[in-house]
Amino acid sequence: MRTLDGIIFVKKTEYSLCHITNFSDTLKSILRKQLSFICYGKSSSESGLNIYNYKNTLKEFLTRYEPTSYDLKLGMIGELLAHVIINEYFNEYNIATPFFNKEERNIKKGFDIVLCEKLDYSIWITEIKSGELHIRKDSDQTTSDLLDTAKRDLIRRLNESNNSSLWLNAINDAKLVFDKYTDLKDAVVRILADYGVNDDTENSNKSSDINVFLISTLFASLSNPITEANIQNKLKAFQSENKFNKLFILSLQKSTYNKIYRFLKEEVKSAENIDS
Repeated sequence: MRTLDGIIFVKKTEYSLCHITNFSDTLKSILRKQLSFICYGKSSSESGLNIYNYKNTLKEFLTRYEPTSYDLKLGMIGELLAHVIINEYFNEYNIATPFFNKEERNIKKGFDIVLCEKLDYSIWITEIKSGELHIRKDSDQTTSDLLDTAKRDLIRRLNESNNSSLWLNAINDAKLVFDKYTDLKDAVVRILADYGVNDDTENSNKSSDINVFLISTLFASLSNPITEANIQNKLKAFQSENKFNKLFILSLQKSTYNKIYRFLKEEVKSAENIDS
């Protein structure tokens, strides 16, 4: 497993813990390299079209980010970090969904991230919850809260009747991401379609049929770090409930979210200065 400046990373079979100790030059370089791929997907980012280049992707990200509420800002930065960490540390998966909606500048209506395992094309549905320290709670307690919320929200969405739109959105996202990669695209689309086709019937899939990634992103001082023991305990508690087919937990911690926003803002200015 690779070592990155600014990241302390623990990866086990069923959980991972990531402390981002420093928004290092290495991480900035990774974000520059990955931003278009994260936001638009592999096919678009490799198309050579100017609309998907780094400068225009930066502008589009900020156009979507800046008018949003405080909670949505936390969520957007948290999801952006999740994409980066998965790309860097989870090479066993392809990300089958882009960060941006295809047609609208609002919050994604489908699942946060859909992952496709490279070995057997198995699908993992991801739910991400982000936040700062909760009142009178430490990092472990707040992370537990975020994971609890992610679990409840995903169980509700997977088990509710008439949720076919979630699967249709995931299918459309997969088509967009893998447009030029026919074999992989067809496999992912077929699997997602099988999940959604029996919606609201006796054969409807439930959360217990689905492989799930639960991700928490905590923005809090690393003087009070999330502990590995806390993630282990949370994993055991969730597994005992048997709500999912397979479960993986990824918990991230970074001191603030504003540094990433300020970096992206400065990158736009730098790009414009180069062009002028």
